[in-house]
Amino acid sequence: MNTIKKNDDVYGLNYKNWVAGLDGNMKDKIKNLHSKDQRWNLILVVFILMWISGAAIVYYSNFWAIDIIGYVLIGLCIHGMANLMHECIHNNLWKKEWQNSLFGFVCGIPSLFSMTSYKVNHLIHHKHTGAEGDPDEMQNMTNNKVILTIFFYLWLFVGIFIYLIHVPFNALKFGNTKERIQIIVEYLIIGAIIATVLFFLNQNDNLILVLDFWLIPMIFGGFLGNVRGWAEHMLTDKDHFLLNTRTVTSTKLFSFLFVNLNYHLEHHLFPKMPWYNLPVLHKMLLPEYKKVNATVYSSYVTFFFDAFRRGPHARI
Repeated sequence: MNTIKKNDDVYGLNYKNWVAGLDGNMKDKIKNLHSKDQRWNLILVVFILMWISGAAIVYYSNFWAIDIIGYVLIGLCIHGMANLMHECIHNNLWKKEWQNSLFGFVCGIPSLFSMTSYKVNHLIHHKHTGAEGDPDEMQNMTNNKVILTIFFYLWLFVGIFIYLIHVPFNALKFGNTKERIQIIVEYLIIGAIIATVLFFLNQNDNLILVLDFWLIPMIFGGFLGNVRGWAEHMLTDKDHFLLNTRTVTSTKLFSFLFVNLNYHLEHHLFPKMPWYNLPVLHKMLLPEYKKVNATVYSSYVTFFFDAFRRGPHARI
């Protein structure tokens, strides 16, 4: 297959030709996989219960190793809720846009993301994945190999915290007037919610709970986001829509807690497909992937071994 570059559309004319060339039966199955089953939205309840469990572990524990278990549980919830916000950006959870917007806003609060700011930034990323204009592509920021190398390795530890600044900055820069107002309002609401919680906890001398139940776990959640983000687009072929991102299948439990965002190639090919159908799509498209040697890893450990072994300027 020839190298495919994106044109005016989200994925370019060649992507459309690829979809058009798929077997008719497969196209029907893919269409059916776009149907929403809103019962899956109860995953938010799972995350909330996990958060409560993690908080209980930390609260009643007197041993640091046990504390870490609680922190990791809460971190998984913060990361998972941010991924649910991502699904809402594509209107994949609920049938009505306002429902996705409200649900996504709530899910973004623990990770300090404004739903609208993330949406503006993320949809540009989808339109120009890996190419010039992609706000998430590191090589668009600098061509200096030394700086790229430093950021390549540092991203694993500080990426999400840079992203917390990067996203609203880009969104305010590229969003329209309505979106900019929404972004400001959303961050003001988030700030007001946090200030209110801090005030009442301080009144009861429980301010330490913010550290144990949110800030420390957020470091763990941020690390998970860095791991996933590192594997999604780094060291990929930027000029081919089947090669400019990768899937890491991992385990079923890990994928569930990641809201299947590790099936990232499938998500980029069909961003309007609900998260719970992406593993099925993955199996259907494996023959297509083999034609171009699309990058699919079975575990993050294997990917990181290859990434560190090959270095920041390779393609794996």
